Amino acid sequence: MQLTSDEATRLLALDEGLRAEADRMLAESGLGAIIREAGCEAVGSYAMRTMTWRDLDFERPEESPDWDRHWALGTRLARTGWLWRLSCVDAFRDPRDPEGHSLYWGLRACSPQGGLTWKLDLHTTPPEAFARGMADQEKWLHQTQQALLEILKQVLHSK
Repeated sequence: MQLTSDEATRLLALDEGLRAEADRMLAESGLGAIIREAGCEAVGSYAMRTMTWRDLDFERPEESPDWDRHWALGTRLARTGWLWRLSCVDAFRDPRDPEGHSLYWGLRACSPQGGLTWKLDLHTTPPEAFARGMADQEKWLHQTQQALLEILKQVLHSK
C-alpha cells in the first residue's frame, strides 16, 4: 500500500506538531535545560522527524558511565515537579541482558497543573555505543523516512 502525498503530508504535520509540543514542554518544565546541560542528545523519532506520539528519546555519551552521576541527573529532573514516574535501570549489571550497555531513566512527565503525559527515555552510554547509534540514525534518516512513514500509516490505521 503506497503512501499518498496527502497521507505523507498528514503524518509529517503530526510529527511537526508533536515536536513543537515537545519543545514547549521541555522549555516550560525546565527538563530540556537539565537534559541539555547533562549532554543528552535527542535520538529516535524526534530527531528523525517521525513522531506519532508523546515519546522522547535521549542519549548521552559518557566515557565511564557512573551510577552516582546518573542518579544525580534523575534527582535534578525529579525536582522540577513535572515527573510522576521514574524508572532507573543499570543495564551494565542486569543479568537478563549481558549485552546491556547503558544506564537508563524511564520518565513520565506532566505539568503539575495536569495535562498531557510525555514519556522520556534517557540512556547514558559509552562513547562508542553512542557513536554507533548516531551513525545508524543518520543512515536511517536519509534512507528510510518514506518507509518509516509507510509503517506509521499502517500502525495508525490499525488503532
